[in-house]
Amino acid sequence: LVMVHCDSLYESLYDLLNQHYMEYAGQRYVRIAHGSKAKQCPIHRLFRVIVVTEINDAYYRLAPPLLNRFEKQIFLRRDLMERADEALLSRLKKFWGAVTECMLQQRGRGAEPAPAPVGDAEAQEDGAEDFEAATQRPIAGYHADLLASLVFMLRRRKGGTSNLDELCDEAKRMLTRVLTPEAACIIAASYDAKEMYSKFGFDLVSEYFENQRHSDLPSFAEALLADESAWSDQVGAQVMVLTYSPIRGKISQELQRTVDARCREVSLHELSSSQDIEKSVKMFYDDAPEMAGEKRFLLIHADPVAASPRMIEHCRFVCEKLRAEFIKKGRSVAGSMFVILVVHLQRGLDNLFSFDYDSQWSFVFLDSVEQSADLENMPSLGHMLHKPLLEVVSNIDFAKLLQTCFRSSLSRMIYPHSRRPSDLQAQIRSILAYLEDTNFVTIVRNWTLLILKQTPKNLAKPSEGTVGQDTNWFAAIAGAAHELALAGTFRAALHNRIAVLVSSMLTVLLAHLDRNGGLALLGDPNKRRLWLNLSEASLSSDLAVRLRTESMAATQEEATAQHEVGTDAQTGARPFTSRFPVSWFVSRSIDNARHTIETLPKENQMSALAKIYQASTLLDVGLDPEVGDALLDDYLADFAAMHLDWTRLIDREMQKNVMSKMLQRCKGGKLTSILEVHQLFWNQERHVAYCIKLLNAVPDALFKAEELIATSEMTLLNLDLLLLVHQTLANELRGQQKVGEQGPHQFYREWLARKTVVAGLTKDLLSDHGTHHSPAAQERLARIKCDTEPRVESLALFLEYVAVPLNLPSDVVSQLASELPEGKIRQAKTLSAMLGMARGISDQEGALAYISAFLESWTLDV
Repeated sequence: LVMVHCDSLYESLYDLLNQHYMEYAGQRYVRIAHGSKAKQCPIHRLFRVIVVTEINDAYYRLAPPLLNRFEKQIFLRRDLMERADEALLSRLKKFWGAVTECMLQQRGRGAEPAPAPVGDAEAQEDGAEDFEAATQRPIAGYHADLLASLVFMLRRRKGGTSNLDELCDEAKRMLTRVLTPEAACIIAASYDAKEMYSKFGFDLVSEYFENQRHSDLPSFAEALLADESAWSDQVGAQVMVLTYSPIRGKISQELQRTVDARCREVSLHELSSSQDIEKSVKMFYDDAPEMAGEKRFLLIHADPVAASPRMIEHCRFVCEKLRAEFIKKGRSVAGSMFVILVVHLQRGLDNLFSFDYDSQWSFVFLDSVEQSADLENMPSLGHMLHKPLLEVVSNIDFAKLLQTCFRSSLSRMIYPHSRRPSDLQAQIRSILAYLEDTNFVTIVRNWTLLILKQTPKNLAKPSEGTVGQDTNWFAAIAGAAHELALAGTFRAALHNRIAVLVSSMLTVLLAHLDRNGGLALLGDPNKRRLWLNLSEASLSSDLAVRLRTESMAATQEEATAQHEVGTDAQTGARPFTSRFPVSWFVSRSIDNARHTIETLPKENQMSALAKIYQASTLLDVGLDPEVGDALLDDYLADFAAMHLDWTRLIDREMQKNVMSKMLQRCKGGKLTSILEVHQLFWNQERHVAYCIKLLNAVPDALFKAEELIATSEMTLLNLDLLLLVHQTLANELRGQQKVGEQGPHQFYREWLARKTVVAGLTKDLLSDHGTHHSPAAQERLARIKCDTEPRVESLALFLEYVAVPLNLPSDVVSQLASELPEGKIRQAKTLSAMLGMARGISDQEGALAYISAFLESWTLDV
């Protein structure tokens, strides 16, 4: 009795194995037990039992009492080898040693001697291999006796008709068929064709990618139908396909379209018993075609984690048995029946499964069971090898690739302001529309290729070439265990590498293009052409230093690296949304000439600036300085945000209006050119900034301030504005409308804070006009010093010493502000008004002390 895979029966045979016989009438009997039942069975005196099991099972799975009942023999293939077989095995060991040495060199262990490719040493180390080492193995499912099984298979298939060289070449090709794509890529990156002939005796990479099919199952099946030498018999072929591609779903329809054959598809882990396996295979052969030209495919999916390796071996046995019975019946049609057993392995866990070469089966490793064309326009593996990365990327449909990765790019951009979900949704819709714009896609593509072409692969050694010139760019991916495990297939890992690269480049570019929120202007038909021209020019400008730095880093960075979207606001914490296309680039390009222009007399500045502009990039891209009223207004809005500090009480639109009126007043007419904006602002920047700060302290004066800007002399404008601001501050206390909005106590504190700002600006201005001898200026200075400034100071002291501590109602403060005399404030009527106020509130607790402190401070300070 020969027992193979009969683990469930061993316990029933212990009486037999212990030789506990009972003899009756010359016949021996032995007790056989199964479950709760037992029976005395006759046994022949010459009965012997042989248990065939794997070495690992004998060492680790079978019970020691069972093993102790047997004489144990280790039976290896090499024990049956003839001298010719040993010679072939020796050559294959040398070939396999060269392959494994290449793998070790790739892992940085090239200085160590390569271990023996087969034998006990490697068998002992297999269990101790770490995750990365396991994924580096050139053959998934490799074991120590694999090469010996290949030798026996070739001897059985070829017999004595082939010489040793032919058998060796055939064996190398068969081993190449089961190499993983990453192993082939590591070899491709390590050796050129001449070195491969020296190491392996043939061009292994060309054989793998050009003569064989390893990309996907449909293309392999198509090649299988055409290559009768790969068939296991005249009926067709039985093929075991190894792959790291997961089981995602049914692919029979996809296979059917490719090979024009009827396909039956089953999953081994979904079958509950061996009868179900046999039934599925039998149904396949019962449906065999009766006419030549018809094809049938049986596709069996097997996952060694869900379906045990023993179940997979049993499935192979069932397929072999039923195929032999089918051929015996004589109903077979040549080249009609093909069985493909797809074993879906997991990276790092491929030691759960191993295989032996068999004359009735062919073996191949496929990168994926799905078609290559399904992987988003990526070229095949063979087409990517030994091609520079620049050429690979340039041949991809950029629009389609960008559509798949732009969302990832958006998630990696850090904006200087908070954004709502609706903002992100609107941005996604806009970019989807932009990706339909050929001009936009061309800009992205050309810039990406330019960066790849210019960025050194190794900054420390620029002589090694650029990132785009690298022909072995895929080698790093072949050795990245984690990336391969996440991607599932090598083709997907390569695609992810390119997708991450393009996504990183797109992140950097979008962060540049969306500077100040300017990307949205591409959707404006009136600004689109100007945006495209200026944006493209900004990419290669010396002003885009940050873009250049981040783009170089993007060629090497991780998929999660983030990039900040820049802002050019004068107050960085308060970003703005630009209204003029790429206004930051226009503004900085013109501001580069500021130092040169300011050294010239004012009457010559405009003509000199126009001459410099004639030689600038802005004119080359078609930007006419006289852009029209609408665009000039947009530019003024951006210009104000980029050159003026943000203010709390007057927004940037008001700032723009004030600045525009001041520049027009300086010019003496309407602004017509962006060059005029820059030249006039350079001369009036200090006055404009002072005016904005003053009006921010007293925003109620804004309307009258605009009238003053239009009518007042420019030399007296700041003094007039100061008078207006003081008058407006005092008038705020006379009325009660603003007080009612927030309560008197809060209003008093806010008023005092604004008054402090005005006092500081007043002090700065008065120090500048201390030696001014213009009669008009002296008259205004006198009004400020004798009337408006002391009046505001008096009211501020009253609020600070009396109104706030006593929490006085607003009508008391309003009454005092109204009773103060007009004109000069330092007179008896002022003191009389204050004393009258004191009599009115004297009945409040502590009022006299607060009033005394106020009068003392007023006397000393005012």
